[in-house]
Amino acid sequence: MPGTEILVLGATDPLGICVLQELLHRNHAIVAYARTLSKIPTDVDDSCPDIEQIIKGEMNDAETLALAVSKCNAVLSLLGPTGLRRPSYTITLDMCRVLFTPMRQHKVKRIYAMSTHSVYIPKDHSSFIRFFLVLMIYIMGQGPYQNIIGTRKLFEEEAKDLDWVLFRVGFIPGGSDETSWRKDREPTAVAGWLGDENFIISVRRGAITN
Repeated sequence: MPGTEILVLGATDPLGICVLQELLHRNHAIVAYARTLSKIPTDVDDSCPDIEQIIKGEMNDAETLALAVSKCNAVLSLLGPTGLRRPSYTITLDMCRVLFTPMRQHKVKRIYAMSTHSVYIPKDHSSFIRFFLVLMIYIMGQGPYQNIIGTRKLFEEEAKDLDWVLFRVGFIPGGSDETSWRKDREPTAVAGWLGDENFIISVRRGAITN
């Protein structure tokens, strides 16, 4: 039976730290899963003193990841390629392969995972800026590009029984400290199709969290 908390993967990334602050601000119960716990700011860490709320583990550690999943009713993944060499650029794809099994075992249905503008869907509109940037990524970073495309395919083929959403973002400027997060929360990010009238190439970290 699923727990009551939200599992945050990629919690020590700057965006992840902003998300932790937003969830705490909204009084959500959270589990932060991270490889390096020291990267979590002291003010956030002090808000989650229970060791079961901040779990140290690798993204391919099936046993520890299953423990984290067992405490939650939803998963929020902020993982993405961090470099051009394996395993850094395969981290999202590798994690999803491990994650889906404990989600099914513990009846956790919902997962929201960050993706990028490289993922195209038919309802998107044409955008030269988006096309140019994706082309540059395709040429200069085949590894990360294939990881993002492969992750989308993995969700479509192997997560049909889960309630999943891939939310796509471009550049993510802004700080992760509390002052920057509070300043950037407004206005909030707008969901929509890429290339439509609300489309922008970058969204500040604080705005994504709100």
